[in-house]
Amino acid sequence: MKKNEKHDAINTLVLKLNSRNGLIRKWARRKLVSIGTPAVSQLAELINQPAAQLRWEAVKAMKQIADPNSIPLFITLLDDKDEEVRWIAAEGLIAIGTQAIKPLLQALAKNSKSVYLRKGAHHYFGVSRELNESLQFKELLSALDAQDAELSTPVVAEKLLMAMKNKN
Repeated sequence: MKKNEKHDAINTLVLKLNSRNGLIRKWARRKLVSIGTPAVSQLAELINQPAAQLRWEAVKAMKQIADPNSIPLFITLLDDKDEEVRWIAAEGLIAIGTQAIKPLLQALAKNSKSVYLRKGAHHYFGVSRELNESLQFKELLSALDAQDAELSTPVVAEKLLMAMKNKN
């Protein structure tokens, strides 16, 4: 398949994500996932759409593709107005794995006022047994749970970023 043909095929599938028929949406999402990384940029264009179902479909496909280039988008979506979109964005970060740690810590250091960002980060850091057993990440989870999470989270996130920088 030539580049333009692939682009057109992806566009057609992306349009089907807006179908009223759930089976068509699911079929299109599976096809997009099978295409993989080349579909991500066109899926990313859907995250600003007003329809929560369309954003959900796009982020679900992106989660299943698990392209590390999607990390900034998933972090942005942790603040989405729709709870299900936020949850899948956190799951997308989990699917990508440890590559999401540093960008997520950076986001927490800059924008700890966002309750949704903190909840998504808690989900991400809480799922990993390896991170959960680390004293530093236990401290982060405690900061995320604290009454003053808005104030304590950026301090701990910065501390972890410095430790990562010094480790390298």
